[in-house]
Amino acid sequence: MGTLRRNRPGFTLIELLVVMAIISFLAALLVLLGPGLLKSEKAARGAQTLQGILFVAKQQALRDRNPYGIRLLQDNDTQVRSFQYIQQPGDFTGGKVTVTTGSATATFTGVDLTGGLPDPATWPVQKGDFLQAVPSDPYNRIETVTQVSLNPLVCQVTFTYQTYNGSGSSTPTDQYRIARSPRPAPGEDTILLPDDVIVDMGPNRSIITADQRGYFDILFAPSGALQGGVGGAQQGKIILWVRDETQDPNSSSEQTLITIFIRTGQIAAYAVDTGSSDPYSFTRDPRAGGL
Repeated sequence: MGTLRRNRPGFTLIELLVVMAIISFLAALLVLLGPGLLKSEKAARGAQTLQGILFVAKQQALRDRNPYGIRLLQDNDTQVRSFQYIQQPGDFTGGKVTVTTGSATATFTGVDLTGGLPDPATWPVQKGDFLQAVPSDPYNRIETVTQVSLNPLVCQVTFTYQTYNGSGSSTPTDQYRIARSPRPAPGEDTILLPDDVIVDMGPNRSIITADQRGYFDILFAPSGALQGGVGGAQQGKIILWVRDETQDPNSSSEQTLITIFIRTGQIAAYAVDTGSSDPYSFTRDPRAGGL
């Protein structure tokens, strides 16, 4: 009994030429449109990254009942490409402090402001924290922290004298308080935006103000609202303008305004209104935007 063989017709030359023409057309189309599509995706991904880390920070503050947020790290005066998670420790007290009237130096006894740690970035008290020497005094920004001796345990800080009212006393007191500023959260890596994607901090772009340390902090309170003192409070919101720096911000549609409402802590994303004289007009829509 012979083996049955089934003949399978092959492709004709015309069919092969048609297929090759289609492949060539699609390849040419990809070359023309591909870079633009990739840039569009990259800019949107950067906005999603920023919105996501803000949401994580807010949830962390709600969960731990402690202020938590992000720090925008400047590349230069007009660009931010990276972020750190930050948290705010509670007030520091302990031991006694002496502030001589008219002096901008405070001497602490019985307490180690350095925590015995070698890295100043990990000290319990750091530059940028605020000292209230006695309850009737204002808070004064600490400029330096020094451990003077271990036995006896003595530390000193200097602070911004022009905001100090000079009511100090040579009598040691334990009624002082140090309000500690936000610190980078331990164990958290720096988060980067995709290449060429920035938070534009230039004129008429993002609405947030750097503090005197030269960076931007966004801190959520345990209630979920933004912590007081955030730049942009007059507008009731802060706005972060995310865009591809290789594109024209006056015409490109691939831009996003990540908006955080100060009173509620709501986080929303809006398009830039490039068709009007007010690029922020969409952020006044009461309905939350999204990506």
